[in-house]
Amino acid sequence: MKPHATTENHPPLDILVVPGGQGTRRERHNQHLLDWIARQDQHTNLTTSVCTGAFLLAEQGLLDHHRATTHWSSVEWMRSTYPAVEMVADTRVVDEGHIITSAGISAGIDMSLYVVSRLHGVDVAEWAARQMEYDWSARGQVLTPQS
Repeated sequence: MKPHATTENHPPLDILVVPGGQGTRRERHNQHLLDWIARQDQHTNLTTSVCTGAFLLAEQGLLDHHRATTHWSSVEWMRSTYPAVEMVADTRVVDEGHIITSAGISAGIDMSLYVVSRLHGVDVAEWAARQMEYDWSARGQVLTPQS
C-alpha cells in the first residue's frame, strides 16, 4: 500500500475506523496518535473500532459512560483499565450512536456491513455481503442505543 496522506495532511474524514491488534498495546501510549484520534472524533459522522482498537478510544475517554465491546480475551482488561466504560461481553457490535465498537476481526466485517446498512439500507448491506460471499448471519446481533 502506498498512502496518499498522513495524519498531518489528510482530507476531512466522515468515518474513522480504529483497527486493533498487537500494536494497540504500544499505541495506547502514543500521545500524538491518541490526540489525533480525539480530534478526528470531533468531526466524524462515525468513529468506530475493531477488536482492541477500542483501547485507543477508551484511552482518550471517548468511550466513557458508553457501552462498548472488544475481543473476548480483552474484555476484562478493558473493564479493569477503563472502569467508566460499560464493557459488553459476547456481543459482536455495539452501536452507541456516534461511536460503534466491534469484537474480534470477523466482527469488524459485521460492523462494516452494519454501518453500510445504517447509512444506505439493509438491502445494500446484504448485497455487499453476498458480493463478498460472507454469511452475514450476525446482522441481528447488534446492541443499539434502543436495546
